[in-house]
Amino acid sequence: TEEVKILDHDRDVLAASRALAQDVKRVLREKPKLLGQYLQACLGYPDCPEHAERIATKESYYHADEEVVAEAPAFEEKIWPKDAELISLVKAELAVERGCLVYFTQTGKRSPIPRVRRHLEAAGVSVSVLDGSTPPDKREAWLAQNRSDVLLTNGRLVETGLDLLFAHTIVQFSSEYSINS
Repeated sequence: TEEVKILDHDRDVLAASRALAQDVKRVLREKPKLLGQYLQACLGYPDCPEHAERIATKESYYHADEEVVAEAPAFEEKIWPKDAELISLVKAELAVERGCLVYFTQTGKRSPIPRVRRHLEAAGVSVSVLDGSTPPDKREAWLAQNRSDVLLTNGRLVETGLDLLFAHTIVQFSSEYSINS
């Protein structure tokens, strides 16, 4: 079955996210090249608010001057509501011997994986992280050698050809966005 859980976000993070989006929306008609930054920031910042967000435009390709269009502050790291829900779900699944796979969309500068991993491990859960440094032809072997209660990864790294039968429960932690879908 598939289930969507709607969670209330931290009020301060929600306010900062909305302000960031509103600041960029005000200038998008004049600066449409900001749309990509806007989209990625709006998808990523709420899941990783311990990193500040900054959207800026360069006046020209060769000139280093930037105009800062929007900023959102970095918040002190803590267990965010989504993290707490994930920990609760994982512990419930592990109690009935069901392994978990957690997909993240943004796994670069806005990656919540390190924080989520720390919180899961602090809760007594064994965690493996498959990242892009493992070549595609080595991922099956990597999975066999790195068995744990939970696997954290970007969904695109395991799209085809991998045995993920250990994961009875799959969680899409981050909002997925693709113009190809």
